[in-house]
Amino acid sequence: MVEYILSTKRILDTRLAKVRLFCMFFDLFCSFFLPYFLLASPLLATLFTAFFSSQLNRNFKFHNFLIFLGFLSSFALLFARSKQPTQTVLFHVFTFLNLEHYTAYWAINLDNLSLIMITMVYFVSLMVHIYSLAYMQEERDLRRFFAYISLFTFFMILLVASDNLVQLFVGWEGVGACSYLLIGYWTTKDSATRAAYKAFIVNRIGDACFVMAMIILAMKLKTLDISAIETYLVADLNSYWVVIVALLLLIGAMTKSAQIGFHVWLPDAMEGPTPVSALIHAATMVTAGIFLLSRMHFIYSNMLVVSCMIGLIGSATAIICGMIAVTQYDIKKIVAYSTCSQLGLMFVAIGCRGYHLAIFHLLTHAFFKALMFLGAGSVIYGLHHQQDIRKMGNIGIKMPLTALVMLLAGLAISGIYPLAGYYSKDAIVESAFAVVGSYGNNVWMARLATIVAWGTFVAANLTALYTFRLFFVVFGNKYRGPDENYHHVHESPWIMQLPMLLLGILSFIAGSMGVKWLHLSSYRGDNFLSHSMPVNLVPHATNHLIEYATPIVSSCIIVICFFYYHLKEIKVMNFYNRIPEGLRLFLYNKCYFDEMYSFLVTKPFSRLVASVGKWDNYLLESFFRLANFSFSLSRHLKTYIVGSIDINMATTAIIICLGMLFTIVIG
Repeated sequence: MVEYILSTKRILDTRLAKVRLFCMFFDLFCSFFLPYFLLASPLLATLFTAFFSSQLNRNFKFHNFLIFLGFLSSFALLFARSKQPTQTVLFHVFTFLNLEHYTAYWAINLDNLSLIMITMVYFVSLMVHIYSLAYMQEERDLRRFFAYISLFTFFMILLVASDNLVQLFVGWEGVGACSYLLIGYWTTKDSATRAAYKAFIVNRIGDACFVMAMIILAMKLKTLDISAIETYLVADLNSYWVVIVALLLLIGAMTKSAQIGFHVWLPDAMEGPTPVSALIHAATMVTAGIFLLSRMHFIYSNMLVVSCMIGLIGSATAIICGMIAVTQYDIKKIVAYSTCSQLGLMFVAIGCRGYHLAIFHLLTHAFFKALMFLGAGSVIYGLHHQQDIRKMGNIGIKMPLTALVMLLAGLAISGIYPLAGYYSKDAIVESAFAVVGSYGNNVWMARLATIVAWGTFVAANLTALYTFRLFFVVFGNKYRGPDENYHHVHESPWIMQLPMLLLGILSFIAGSMGVKWLHLSSYRGDNFLSHSMPVNLVPHATNHLIEYATPIVSSCIIVICFFYYHLKEIKVMNFYNRIPEGLRLFLYNKCYFDEMYSFLVTKPFSRLVASVGKWDNYLLESFFRLANFSFSLSRHLKTYIVGSIDINMATTAIIICLGMLFTIVIG
C-alpha cells in the first residue's frame, strides 16, 4: 500500500513538473514570440500570396490561416492582459531612424489600448478574408486582392502598435496607400479609379498637417516618442505652438475619419468591392483618426475650447450625414453615410473628453458596421449586383439569414437593449449632456456644449430612421424590381454566412462583454483602458431621463418605420414628397459638397495649371527655337576660331547660360 502511494506520488510529481514546464514555455512563448507574430502575421500572408499563391490554383487557405493565427495570438494576449491590466509590454524590434538628437525604433507597444485595437482589427479582417473567398470568387486577379487586404491589415496593426509618431505615420500612410489600391481595385472601372484618386487627394491634406505637427514637435521637444511628448507637455500645454499642434493633428484625424468637410471621399469609396468597404469602414482606415486623438489625449484633455470644437464638429457630422443617409437609394452609400454619422458620435465623445467611450463605441461599431456591409454585400450578391433599394423588397423570404443578421445589426446600431450599441452609443449621449454642467460660469461654453448635446441626441435617433428605412424597404413590403428577377433571388453560400453569423453574435454580446469583462464604460480605475488614458475627465451622467430617452425614441422610430415601410402599400417616394423640394434636393445631392469643391478648388486650380502649362510650353518652345536658329545660322557661316572654341560651341554655350539665367530670374 505504501509503495503504491509512493509510486502514485512520483507519477503526480512528474506530471506536475511537466505541467510547470509547459506553463513556463507557454509564458515564454506569449512573452516573446506572440508580440512579433502579431506584427508579422499579415505581412507574411501578403508575401506568401504575392510570391507563392500562383502555384496553389487560387487556394488561399494558408493565407487565411495566417490571419487566423494572428487573431488567436491577439486574443490570447488580450485575455492574459485582462487578468493583469496594469502590465505594459514594449519591444524595440530595430532602429528605424537614427538622428543626432533622436532615435526612432520600430516598436511593438502592447498596452491595453493597442491590444483592444489589434484584436478588433484582426477579427474583422479575418471575417472579411473568409467572406471574400465566396464573394470575390468570380474575379480573375484574386492574388492581388488578398495581398492588398492583408497588407492593409498589417499597416493598421503597425499604426496601433506604435509608441512613436514616426512609426504611427508610416502605418498612417500605409493604410492610405492600401485604401487607394483597394478602392481602385477594378482598374477598368472609371468611377472606381476616380473614387480612389479622390480618397488619396483628400487624405493628403490631413497627411500634410500630420507632418507639420511632427516637425513642430521635433523642433521644440527633440523627440517624437509619445510617452516623452506627454512628459514634456504636462507643464507646457498653454503655449501657442501646442495649440497649433493640436489643431494640425485634429485636421489629420478629420480627414482620415471622414468628418464634415473632409467626408466626401468615404461614400465614393463604395466603388470598390464590398469586402473592402467593410474593412475600411469597420476596422482600419476610418478608425485611425479616432485612435490618433485618443492616443494623444494629453494634448486635448486641458484644452476646453479645442475639445468643444471637436464636439461641435462631431455633432454636425453626425446630424448632416444622418440626414443625407435618409435620402439615398444606393444600399452601400446609405451604410457609408451611417459610418460618417457614427464617427461623428465618436468625435463627440472625444470632445467631451470621454476617450474611453469613443474607443468603446469604435469597438462595438466595428462589429455591427462590418455586419451591415457584409449583409449589404449578401443582398447585392443574391440580387445579382443590384444596389438600388427602389428595385428591392420582400427578399427576406428568399434570404432569411441575411435578413436576420441585418436586423441584429440595425437594432445594435440603433442602441436597442441589450445589443452592443445600447451600451456604447447611449453612453456618449449621456456624457454629452453631463459635460454641460461642468463648464460652471462659462456661459458661452455651456451653450455650445448644450448645442452639442442635443445635436448628439438627434443624431443618435436619426440612426434608427435611416437604418430601418433601409431594412424594411429591402426585406419587407413587396418586390419592386422586374418579376422575372425575383425568382432568381437566392441566399448567399455558407462561406459568406459564417462571418455574418459570428459578427451577429458579437453585435449582440460585445456591449455587455465590454461592460462586464473590461468595464469599458466605467469612470473609475477598474476600466481596462484607465491604464492607457484618463477615464474620469467627464462626469458620470445621473439623469435617468436622458439615459432611457434614446432607446425609447429609437424604438418608437422603428415602429413607425415598420408601419410606414412594411405594412402600407405605398411607393417609397411618397415619404419624400412630403419634404420641401429644396431640402429634399439639397440632401439627395449630398449638400452639394462635391459641387462646392469643384467650383472653389478643382476648376480654378485646373485653369491655373492650364495657364501655367501654356506659358511653360511657350517659354520652352521659344528657347528651343532660339537654339535651333543659332545652329542653323552657324551652318551657313564659315567656321571662325574664337580662341580655341569654334562659333558653334560658343553660340550654344551662350544660349544655355541665357536659359539658365532666365530660369533663375523667373524662379
